[in-house]
Amino acid sequence: MATSSDNVSQAEKQAGTPTNDINDNIDRPQWQAAEERRATRKVDLSVLPLLFLGLLVFQLDRMNLASALTGGLREDIDIDQSTVNLGE
Repeated sequence: MATSSDNVSQAEKQAGTPTNDINDNIDRPQWQAAEERRATRKVDLSVLPLLFLGLLVFQLDRMNLASALTGGLREDIDIDQSTVNLGE
């Protein structure tokens, strides 16, 4: 059973008007396995160190906060546990 959108698409095709199908005119890249490995290596060597550095800083910050809370920071600045949990 054809719907109205199917009829419009068929009418557009018959009239010669371009359709909006995104996959119609895309040039597909062609590359060799060696080029793919080289590109993957380049991305890995540029992105992974930044991710590692971000994770390291995040963990240091968490350890610093835990150490401060253990040392009595919560009582010193007079906040309750729910405020600490929310990170406010």
